[in-house]
Amino acid sequence: MPFVYSESQTSLESGFAYVDDQKLKYLRPKNFEDISTMNILHYLYQFSWGSLFSAPVDEILNSSRRHILDVGCSTGLWILDMAKSYPLARFVGCDMTPVFPTIQKDIPKNVKFVQVNILNGLPFPDQSFDYVRASLFVSTLTEDEWLFAIRELARVLSPGGWLELMEPDYRLCNMGPDTKKFVKGIMEIFRNRRINVEISQKLELILAATPNLSNTHHSIKHIEVGKSGGKVGVLFQDTLTIYFTKVYCEAISQVLGLTQEEYLVMWNNCEKEFPAYQTYCRAYRFWSQKE
Repeated sequence: MPFVYSESQTSLESGFAYVDDQKLKYLRPKNFEDISTMNILHYLYQFSWGSLFSAPVDEILNSSRRHILDVGCSTGLWILDMAKSYPLARFVGCDMTPVFPTIQKDIPKNVKFVQVNILNGLPFPDQSFDYVRASLFVSTLTEDEWLFAIRELARVLSPGGWLELMEPDYRLCNMGPDTKKFVKGIMEIFRNRRINVEISQKLELILAATPNLSNTHHSIKHIEVGKSGGKVGVLFQDTLTIYFTKVYCEAISQVLGLTQEEYLVMWNNCEKEFPAYQTYCRAYRFWSQKE
């Protein structure tokens, strides 16, 4: 199985790396706080389901020399947790931005990390993996890119193996008036990038229509924002606060015609609306088997 590594990496003191390429159209981490937010997302969804996966892959994971691929692996936490729990399996994580561990002593022997942009194709032969997972592409891919990506994920999957997707729905439910304005601004930003952040509602149909994939299932979790949602809700609100007050602050304030000061006042109002309206979002897992 070939592994292709990029030479264009800049090491950081923690052993992570990042790429600062202005030609990339996607959001990517630029500092340790961004990386910390990516780690929060990992635990947010793990706690929501109480598990690291939903596909019926226990037998695969407990068999020797089975190969597992995580596309969009981010900081690599999912892979590292899985590799510890299933030492017989071999794991490969890939992401277009190498924020995964790069110092060899920090990487288990049954793990490899690769810098890959899935839209350029995966650098693996057909039928290379027994379980393929991809997550958090909903704010990254256009609908046409989704179709290509799923076909590419299915291509590297072995017959009888499982493909699993994990994605949130960016539409919050039970929104207050200021929260609705925020979400409207976010939707406009993504529309300008030709990204449909409601694609998660269509993914089950896309999987079912993909050649050689069948036996498609899904699981939905409702994640309430804030303390009323328990530790998951607190993690979710922390994530929203970081993204809305830092990552998207300038972009959304411009779309809404607000100064950044006015924008932050509106965000503070949103934080008050969350418990009052019991605001929540949906998160999805989908899994299909290759024929």
